[in-house]
Amino acid sequence: MLAGLLAVRAGHPAADAIAALIVAVLVVSAAIRLMRQNVNVLMDRSPADAEAAARAAIEAAEPGIDLRRLRVREAGGRYFVDVVVGINADAAVGQGHAVADAVEDAVRGVLPSSDVLVHVEPSLATADLRERVNGAALTVRGVREIHNVVVTRIDGRDELSLHLKLPPDRSLDDAHAIASEVERAIQAAVPELSRVDTHIEPLAGPASAERLRGAEGAQAEHAIAATVREITGRDPLEVRVVRGDQGLVGLVTIGLPGSQELGDAHASAAAVKRRVRDEVPEVVEVVVHTEPLEVGPPVGGRPG
Repeated sequence: MLAGLLAVRAGHPAADAIAALIVAVLVVSAAIRLMRQNVNVLMDRSPADAEAAARAAIEAAEPGIDLRRLRVREAGGRYFVDVVVGINADAAVGQGHAVADAVEDAVRGVLPSSDVLVHVEPSLATADLRERVNGAALTVRGVREIHNVVVTRIDGRDELSLHLKLPPDRSLDDAHAIASEVERAIQAAVPELSRVDTHIEPLAGPASAERLRGAEGAQAEHAIAATVREITGRDPLEVRVVRGDQGLVGLVTIGLPGSQELGDAHASAAAVKRRVRDEVPEVVEVVVHTEPLEVGPPVGGRPG
């Protein structure tokens, strides 16, 4: 405006109008910019670059994740990110929490100081029958543990049996109602099953035991160690014998090549368990834990 007045005084009468037009254009441009920013906020539009960066970071942190929804908003110089992810329905609560933490860290890595909310949902979208069965069963309130899941083909159709563990203070009526609900949930999630049978068990409380010491303990541990060497060709990593309510229990840790397939490792552990119970009959139960080892020379006998 001042430049226009000076130009008029210098003999250019149209300069004032031109200056006014320039100022008007600047005011309108600023108004349009402000309006576009506010419209984006009011219309809840996502900043495309920020959303793309967040999506890429999540997929890199959790490859193959079921990213069901991603919404990014910007307000007050901060990003607000809402994420919904699906994980295996049979995953433990701790696993779901770990996935949520990984997603939050990934988003904050590319959008610092952002407010991230992650919602985790169960997903039954898997081809694995056992995962679908476990996931469906665990959606029923009151179920504490599932094991011995067995699929048997009878007359060309698949039938399922499994064991449910419930709190021991439940009445049989309540336990049966939960088991029936589990059966219905599994049938709905896995319709190809022709039948579902459940076996109800009480959830066991903590048991008491003490380590067997003295000559009796040393003799039992020595016999177990000899059995492990015979089967695996290596010394056991640890052997303990404890006396519990039901009798003597052998706790054995064996080392096997880390590259060995799980089925072969389990077969070795099962062989140790059977042989210990044959050679040391006073041991009523054997728990064999396997640890991966760097492949080294066996101490003798045949390798597992």
